[in-house]
Amino acid sequence: MIWTLVNQHFEWMALSLATYRFAYQPSETFLLKLGCVMTVVYALKYTIKRKRPNQKDSLSFPSGHSALAWFLAWEYKHPLVYGWAAMVSYARIYEKYHWTSDVLFSIGLTYIIHQIL
Repeated sequence: MIWTLVNQHFEWMALSLATYRFAYQPSETFLLKLGCVMTVVYALKYTIKRKRPNQKDSLSFPSGHSALAWFLAWEYKHPLVYGWAAMVSYARIYEKYHWTSDVLFSIGLTYIIHQIL
């Protein structure tokens, strides 16, 4: 139940965190990093074309939800945001939207991009 709730309200939480971050601490690098993370994630999704564990028709690798959640966690560096990102990542696996490797790769990818840019 809690994991379904986390998945259902992900977009609102992510949008709220991103808007707050950009509105109160404007930074060109924030948008550059965010754009880079999401471009790499979707380029990989459409190149690899891995099916989800629940066999839905959408693509699995890497996890866009986990990538965005961890990107925001690396930006905020706050325990609550890290906890939220961990819950999102676990929920994606628990609800069978992603394989564990999808989520772990997304976490690593966002960390590397965040460190490089």
